[in-house]
Amino acid sequence: MSLWRTDDGIRLGTYDVGKGVVWACDCTLDSSRLIAASADQKILIFDVCTAALLHEIPEQGTCRFVEWCRMPTQQNKFVLAHDDFRGSQKSIKVWKVDGETPKRLWVQDDFASRCVQVHWGPFDETIISTHENGDIMIWDSSNGEYISELRGHKSYITCMSFTEDRMLALTSCSDGTAKLWSTKDWECLKTYTTDRPLNACGLSPLLTHPGADRKLHLLLGGGQAAEDVTTT
Repeated sequence: MSLWRTDDGIRLGTYDVGKGVVWACDCTLDSSRLIAASADQKILIFDVCTAALLHEIPEQGTCRFVEWCRMPTQQNKFVLAHDDFRGSQKSIKVWKVDGETPKRLWVQDDFASRCVQVHWGPFDETIISTHENGDIMIWDSSNGEYISELRGHKSYITCMSFTEDRMLALTSCSDGTAKLWSTKDWECLKTYTTDRPLNACGLSPLLTHPGADRKLHLLLGGGQAAEDVTTT
């Protein structure tokens, strides 16, 4: 896993994550710690500046997604999602990194379809998960209890992104649609339709900024998977 400069594309360094695929990573807001979700069934936490491995947390399946909580002054929790593996059930988990030994706070495995991404909601009060069957599920971040769910899309939700305050969310789907949501009541504010499957989406960081700096922009990326292309 590599660290790059955004202005000129120069690579500054690398982090040793082993031989497994890294499915997701996230950096704390103060750029001090980097967390990665590995296909080797583990979560890795690094010091950003030195690349030293601070914690290696074994899990019970391929780790698909991981994200730090969003409280700027207290980013000591993270949420992860991992797949089924042998006798282990696919799960969403929240961990706390406080001191030398990370502590698991709760586990939630009562959902039917594989979790693709899992995020912290507004003010870190909820956990929001997206699933292969198109569901969006809301959980209590303090204990993992079920709150609600909705049919977000008709098929695989490939990505979810947020505004800075997390009051707006954007989801993309393999059916070629993207939807803008209010996270207050999960009302769909707008649907965007494209001519190809979508793999990723993003909202401008300046979307909620006041004045002339505000940018009402979003990005959608996608395309047909190679195995789905018919050749003659």
